[in-house]
Amino acid sequence: MIAGSPGHIQDDWRVTQHFTVNLGIRYDVHASLEISPDPKDDPFCLCSEEGNADFIVTLNPKDFPQERLRAKVISPEAMA
Repeated sequence: MIAGSPGHIQDDWRVTQHFTVNLGIRYDVHASLEISPDPKDDPFCLCSEEGNADFIVTLNPKDFPQERLRAKVISPEAMA
């Protein structure tokens, strides 16, 4: 699964000699693989999203739902 890298931010603040505050934030990014009706095409959809593709040229436009992708889905015939 393609996902963003998890991480965290943490810091300690000594309020007094005997009192320290420790605060932290952890984040995790999860990407859904349920983009395409054809699961074999999901890696291509995710790559187009991660790479900010402008176009996806495919013989199977129905497998790349336009409403779920930023890239414009076109067939090779549309390029002629």
